[in-house]
Amino acid sequence: MADNDRPQDPDNTPSGDTPSNDTPGNDTPGNDTPGNDTPEPGDLPVSISGEIIHDVGIEEKMRTSYLEYSMSVIISRALPDVRDGLKPVHRRVLTAMNDLNLQPGRPYRKSAKIT
Repeated sequence: MADNDRPQDPDNTPSGDTPSNDTPGNDTPGNDTPGNDTPEPGDLPVSISGEIIHDVGIEEKMRTSYLEYSMSVIISRALPDVRDGLKPVHRRVLTAMNDLNLQPGRPYRKSAKIT
């Protein structure tokens, strides 16, 4: 069928011509493209408390969570503090020994009392 043989649309625009897209609020690029999978804010699932729920892959979430946890452990437990050069576990042992009044000139005590 040729362009001039086609019936006209109800708004009197020939079917080969596209009507202008000058309606307000329709100037967003990519708004009418097929395959645009970006959900509108009203289309996202919402929890009971009103927070937006995002789909995240379990592998990616586990990877990032484990990395964050390991960095936290390294910083808080494995690295000595710059103030005194002690790790937290050594600081606890020395504090417990001081609380028990264990000093070089005092009698021997078993280490189980300290820990």
